[in-house]
Amino acid sequence: MNPVHHIELPDDFPVKPLRHLFGVLGAGDDDGAKGGAKDPQVLIVGGAVRNLLLGVPVKDVDVATVFTPEIVMEKLESAGIKVIPTGVAHGTVTAVIEGVSIEITTLRIDIECDGRHATVAFGQDWREDAKRRDFTMNALYMDLDGGVYDPLGTGLSAAQQAHVCFIGDVGQRIREDALRILRFFRFYAAYDTGEPDDAAVQACARHVTLLDGLSKERITEEFFKILHARRVVDAIELMFENNVLSAVSEAFDGALLSRLGALVLRQNTYGTPHNAARFFVLLREDVLFAALQSDFVLPLRTIRFFDDMRACASVAPQTDADWGAARIQPYIRRMLYFYDRDVTLQTCLLQCPPDDLEACVAMIKAADIPVFPVSGRDVIAQGIDPGPLLGALLGQVEAWWADGGCVADREACLARLADLIDADDEGR
Repeated sequence: MNPVHHIELPDDFPVKPLRHLFGVLGAGDDDGAKGGAKDPQVLIVGGAVRNLLLGVPVKDVDVATVFTPEIVMEKLESAGIKVIPTGVAHGTVTAVIEGVSIEITTLRIDIECDGRHATVAFGQDWREDAKRRDFTMNALYMDLDGGVYDPLGTGLSAAQQAHVCFIGDVGQRIREDALRILRFFRFYAAYDTGEPDDAAVQACARHVTLLDGLSKERITEEFFKILHARRVVDAIELMFENNVLSAVSEAFDGALLSRLGALVLRQNTYGTPHNAARFFVLLREDVLFAALQSDFVLPLRTIRFFDDMRACASVAPQTDADWGAARIQPYIRRMLYFYDRDVTLQTCLLQCPPDDLEACVAMIKAADIPVFPVSGRDVIAQGIDPGPLLGALLGQVEAWWADGGCVADREACLARLADLIDADDEGR
């Protein structure tokens, strides 16, 4: 197997720790390897190669090798390199060299797949290892000189054309792991620059019921990656048209795609991407957010964000005139106080009219979060014992302060408190 292309490695590519790793593994000797002498025994694989070809930043570097995981661990430990047995049963260990984590996986063949789990056999054949992968652009390998290897003969052109397509029989690839349905839409959203691969889309639609067998954790992670991708609107629209979006969750409303498109455009314009907000705008109006836990594994902070977005949207300006610079400041201060900057900003991106958007975003980014200047101790100091009356009085002062745009100072709030106490005394 010989390289078919060459990449000039960027300055920030971790060549030094990789060279150390390749040297320790003894690339080129026969210890534990039965491959042909002309074949490489250790190569960089997958995402790093793909991203270099696409001009996308490389986040992680994975390595493939003909050496079994036991031999890999023995060699690394003998060299004093930290080794983590991250998935030995599937041939994967992780080496930590100079602070860089490098995942190392033995060449393998998938013997049996049930859509979620795979039984594998280790091998030494680079082509067989490539054939078990999902997309052609992920079946690429690279040496430390930037030489690119394409065992299937289809990966390099797919990466160069930025076209996402499955390897071999599309239905078989999906039946091996149903998550590949969502991965296809994620890769399409992240990397593809043209029309989606028709065979892939049709196969995803045919096998969409296989998503029911996936864990909520895997679906949640993959769906949020789609929301983060560059062509998220195109991918979500494609998922909606092919009944994949409804298979993920009945909570989504495809009719809200225009809202998603408008939000993403504004987020990109002002450098304020927020995946939870993108998720929020796709939800049906009648969805109880706690019920989403039946389809997703959402942290409490995300559920709270959804609740706050709904509440903030209800108290934000309801007319275009109220979003104007002369009127918006009291609204912004109230929203910042009761919610937070993220919620206020995303609400503004959703609801603010175009002519006022830039000014409103600038105000929200620059404004300080208001701080209510009195506390329960101030009420006690006025002779009110702890209890329901104290909470009621403090709440009334807070509401008065918030309705005034959160600008009244401590002295004014204490005066308001005194008036309320006097009124309560007179009422009794």
